[in-house]
Amino acid sequence: MAAERLFSRQVLRATRADGSIDMDALRRLVVAGYEDSARDRERTDRAITLMAEELEGANRRLEALVENLRVQNLRFEAALDNMLQGLCLYDRQDLLVVVNRRYHEILGLQPGTLRPGISHAEQLVIEQAAGLHRGMDLQELLATRIAMVDGRDAPARAEIFMEDRRRLDVAAQRLASGGCIVTVIDVTAERAAEARAAAAGRLTSLGEMAAGLAHELKQPLTAIALAAANARRAAERGDTAAALVRLGRIADQ
Repeated sequence: MAAERLFSRQVLRATRADGSIDMDALRRLVVAGYEDSARDRERTDRAITLMAEELEGANRRLEALVENLRVQNLRFEAALDNMLQGLCLYDRQDLLVVVNRRYHEILGLQPGTLRPGISHAEQLVIEQAAGLHRGMDLQELLATRIAMVDGRDAPARAEIFMEDRRRLDVAAQRLASGGCIVTVIDVTAERAAEARAAAAGRLTSLGEMAAGLAHELKQPLTAIALAAANARRAAERGDTAAALVRLGRIADQ
């Protein structure tokens, strides 16, 4: 329809005053229109080609960004899983966002037992179902957990005892973003080493005390032995006075 309207205008422009058509003028008008149309198509093709190239470049950059994010995410997960501490990270609604492999290992949970999206209460239920917190009231546990993560001044810490006699150090703190973080580490070996060091210190103190007592006892015992020997010799001589003097010294010591 647009082509027909254009041709009609060209015919009208090529029509003489007497109503006849100037074929040369019409030919020039048609050729000019065709050339204009060709140039328009060429500009359109160039624009489309340029747009396609830009879209292709943007797609490559997007793919590179996605791959970079994937690599960074793998590194982040690897770093989390290789931490010495077990870690749970929660968002502003206190829903689990990240939990690392070490947290499962320390608490004796199967990998994947805890998954993102669960609340503190749901996590405690899952942990208890897996054999943890046996015989403990979940509401009390939840209240304790919330009290720990709501500590604003410094990380709240607690040391808990597992049924297998392991000792775990738990720390929790609310983050500036509104979320919170909970970490747990097995301190059984550390506490055992501290106990051994304390025992060694006590033995050292006892040894020093025994050495001091031996030193303090040595002098009077030496004096008693010498006085006893002298008293014996005096008694053998029949010197009663001298023997009584030596016995007096023994009594004083």
